[in-house]
Amino acid sequence: MDVLVTGASRGIGLELVRTYAARGDRAFAACREPGRADLPDGVRPVRLEVDDEASIEEAYGVAAAATAGLDLLVNNAGILDPHPVAPERRDSLQALGDLTFDDAIAVLRVNSIGPLMVAQRFMPLLRRGARLVNISSNAGSLSDKTSGGWYAYCASKAALNMVTRGLAADLADRGVIVVSVHPGWVRTDMGTAAADLPVEEAVSALVETVDRLGPEATGCFLDSDGSIHPW
Repeated sequence: MDVLVTGASRGIGLELVRTYAARGDRAFAACREPGRADLPDGVRPVRLEVDDEASIEEAYGVAAAATAGLDLLVNNAGILDPHPVAPERRDSLQALGDLTFDDAIAVLRVNSIGPLMVAQRFMPLLRRGARLVNISSNAGSLSDKTSGGWYAYCASKAALNMVTRGLAADLADRGVIVVSVHPGWVRTDMGTAAADLPVEEAVSALVETVDRLGPEATGCFLDSDGSIHPW
């Protein structure tokens, strides 16, 4: 199986390419600075900035030269905020009164528009029956949103879920299965050490769910165990 994962220099993305490479799949690790990533042997680095069209085009060329098609594309790259966030600031992140156009647009550009543009460009490489997985979050669930703050991040993940619905419809004729997945609260740089799940456990569940995906799942928002998450 040929797999490309964005945001693969650390956290969930890095563990995904490690897992796929370890089981014998051909894994492409797409990230901003692949030379600085601790990638395992056999993983193919691809430089990619998901918020830059020229970088997406370059990454497509690298992947297309190395494989005739992808069986799995994981849009994992994402940011919580365009600025470093101190742990004590997280609870009030993107609070009403502190928002700026530039910061909000930067988050939406990476988390929502970037995955759409990656999917659009890499569409010719997606084999029939391929899976396109957008790493979303319960923060993007409208029904789960009962608190203030985190406006840009929450809106970006809700927008990503809408992108998933559109891609599922547009790619149905090609047999491509498109889903959004909430991986859980994971101990990564973004999730912090306070999170519930070690990255290895979260990725193991995610990989098992992706392996089981069938046509009936396309257009769905899933938890990492494959159950339906409320929109």
